[in-house]
Amino acid sequence: MRTVQKEQVTNLYRLPEISEPELKALDRPLKIAYSRQHPRGGALSKDAANALETSHGALRALGHTLEEVALDVDQEAILHYYYLVMGLESGKLVREAEATGKKVRWGEVDPLVWVAYQLAPHVPATAYSDFNAFQDQLFEYMELLYQDYDIYLTPTVSDVAMKNADLAYPPALLARIQEMDSLHASEVWDVTKATFDYTYLRTSYNQLMNITGQPAISLPLFENADGLPLGTQLAAKRGDEYVLLQLAAQLEAAGYLKAGNVEM
Repeated sequence: MRTVQKEQVTNLYRLPEISEPELKALDRPLKIAYSRQHPRGGALSKDAANALETSHGALRALGHTLEEVALDVDQEAILHYYYLVMGLESGKLVREAEATGKKVRWGEVDPLVWVAYQLAPHVPATAYSDFNAFQDQLFEYMELLYQDYDIYLTPTVSDVAMKNADLAYPPALLARIQEMDSLHASEVWDVTKATFDYTYLRTSYNQLMNITGQPAISLPLFENADGLPLGTQLAAKRGDEYVLLQLAAQLEAAGYLKAGNVEM
């Protein structure tokens, strides 16, 4: 990790350099905020709720303090801007690839990539300005949260992993994706949102960290009755990767990580 950090000295979003030759153990209890909020407004699944309780028990046993919080942030706006920027950046990469002379056609890329490819030309420049303003608000809000807490804890995902066969897009949605090149701008966004909603249905917790740049780590602290893991996401303030590594090492040393293989 130190090697990677030294190579990033000219990067705007570089990792903070760790000078110690070895990771030092935590020398104090941490104050941890946690949330039961589902980013989409629904209830936690039974496994996600159990994963939270399991992680709480492990952290309290190690001497850390946990307090429940309810973030006063617009979760729908977080998802909206995540979809927007993800679509723009991915679509831009596809169009840059086309500069080599190879036209991208339906069926040659993943449906989500096709969505991004079709979305990019329909997004006005002002959308990025709106995103930057929203991002600044989130920066400030989360930095204020970390004045009171060392860590922010949530489930990593809403439920345990689905079977690959269940990940396929519904035929009706797939048909709408395929016809995007003939739709008006508002219809293109409707299809984009529906596709991203379906794709990120169970993984709606990390978009906040993606937008704010908070470091986060997912640790396997829970397995359900079928032996399937559901991670716990631990986030820290920007530049505080070190404390996440320290906490992960502490949990691992205490035997709390569930890192076995699952027979399917």
